[in-house]
Amino acid sequence: MKKKMTVLGVLLMAVMVSAYSVSGTYAKYVSSVDVTDEARVAKWQLQYTDKDNGLTDVTAATTTQEINLFKESYTFNGKTYAESLSNGKIVAPGLKGEYTFELGGTFETRFTLGLELVKDNSYNTVGLGTNNSQYDPLRFQVETAYKTSAWVTYAELNDALEAAFAINTNGDLREFDPGVYTAANMKEPVTIRWAWAYDATDAAIISSTTDCDDEYDTLLGNKASDGEDLEVKLTIKATATQVQNPDYIQ
Repeated sequence: MKKKMTVLGVLLMAVMVSAYSVSGTYAKYVSSVDVTDEARVAKWQLQYTDKDNGLTDVTAATTTQEINLFKESYTFNGKTYAESLSNGKIVAPGLKGEYTFELGGTFETRFTLGLELVKDNSYNTVGLGTNNSQYDPLRFQVETAYKTSAWVTYAELNDALEAAFAINTNGDLREFDPGVYTAANMKEPVTIRWAWAYDATDAAIISSTTDCDDEYDTLLGNKASDGEDLEVKLTIKATATQVQNPDYIQ
């Protein structure tokens, strides 16, 4: 009898150990998934195309392109009406000129185009007009696919440039959709014109009747012959700017 009790005790111990071992393997359900994505920087490349279809990539934040708005010689029907004798570009009464360039490129963001005048002009005619006021016979005009400005003075030119792509009087710029603006029908053309009236008829066309005077025109020519610095220099900056998403980090 004593021997049987001993055997039973050993069996009970074995059962208890087994139960403990099974309960130690219990665990919660665990599942996992990796979420991944990748992206690259959006493409941004402003391109400038001159009137001869020469294409230039604007690879820096700011770059300068020369335009041929003024000339060394002005001809019509085989006759030369004005010609520089010192290999420099000239302006004179009765002359005019224009230059068209195109803005395009690859933009993967919404963007605007803007124009402005870099005021490094040294053309100075102060003191020639009535009561020692400014006499400035040159007039300029800016044209895009959206509007054509009135003929304006140099002092008013920057306003005309800034309004070239504006959609309202507040100066808000036209927004363009992302895309590749390199096809001929997608580039944005800009034309800059200048003119110097020869007579009252010309002056009425380019709104320069207050600055159309033979005496002062001649005086300007004399000053140039005497070596005075009466250069006309225009630097026009074209800027493409990304449009901010209104939902950006809000």
